[in-house]
Amino acid sequence: MKLLLLIPLLLIGVIPVMGLIPSQFDYIITQNSTGVYAVNGQTGTIDYSGTDAGTVITNAALKFYPSHASIFVTCGTWNLFSSIHTWSGALLQGCGEGQTIFKRMFNGTNLHTMVFESAYNGNNGFAYLKDFTVDGNYPHTDNMQDEIAIVGNGQLDNIEVKNYNAIGEQLAGNIQVNNPKIIGVNSSTIGSTMGIWQPPNTRITINGGDIENNRLNAVFSSGDLRISGCPYFSHNHLQTNGGGGQLDLVGSYAIIDCITIDRGNSVTSGIETNQGNYTITDSRITGEWYGIVSNGQTSNLIVSNNFLSGNQYEYGFNGNSVWHLSNNIP
Repeated sequence: MKLLLLIPLLLIGVIPVMGLIPSQFDYIITQNSTGVYAVNGQTGTIDYSGTDAGTVITNAALKFYPSHASIFVTCGTWNLFSSIHTWSGALLQGCGEGQTIFKRMFNGTNLHTMVFESAYNGNNGFAYLKDFTVDGNYPHTDNMQDEIAIVGNGQLDNIEVKNYNAIGEQLAGNIQVNNPKIIGVNSSTIGSTMGIWQPPNTRITINGGDIENNRLNAVFSSGDLRISGCPYFSHNHLQTNGGGGQLDLVGSYAIIDCITIDRGNSVTSGIETNQGNYTITDSRITGEWYGIVSNGQTSNLIVSNNFLSGNQYEYGFNGNSVWHLSNNIP
């Protein structure tokens, strides 16, 4: 059981931290002009140090493998010269979006910036990420993987991802995403493929947030997707040489409640569905080619209480899909 004492980090000497930090964290990560330090939250001793924040944070998390480590990262910009990688999940918490910034400084097209394999080797871990920004540093880095990858169970609260080359977040498990801010580089030809990628056989819930400026989709879902809390998707699917949707649903099930989708391009849809059961309610879709389109032969759609305006076509009825429309405008 963790003690609820306060550790006066200023007494450690080499660590310039203002004030006191609660010691319910296993480790507090801080830095000065000469290095990065993992301070033990119970003893106040420096257990790990180095010049690469990625290595120091990974070592601190792995000390508790296969248990769950809690790590607080103080305010500032943290240059990552290697991935943060854990195999049992972890609590990784910063000072807030834009205040704790993890900046990718390394190349390697097959290397995530952060990866939490909470389901690794049969573990039943949990990745909890909270209150920080991940800067992919594109075009100065060549990452073709995800900035954040979670494999297993997890939750993300108030996480910003920006300047990424490929995918903002890969969420492969049962994962809750609260108030994401995922902003691509706003190009139709380079960088920022999509905001969130959901593989098959997974379930994610997105509550609120803002996903913009991706070359393809805001969200590409191949699993069970739930959206609520009125998130805002805009200027996604900037690439003009093919169809698709700012929200692309290819999994078997989705419930979309209260989403605003705006300003795609002349060949994209607001929401594109395939073969599955989908419910879309209380949403606003404007500035698209099709507002909602179905490409599935066996899709079943319940579409009600939505506002669709300023689209070239409000609906696209393809294949043998079954639509249940009620109280939509128009």
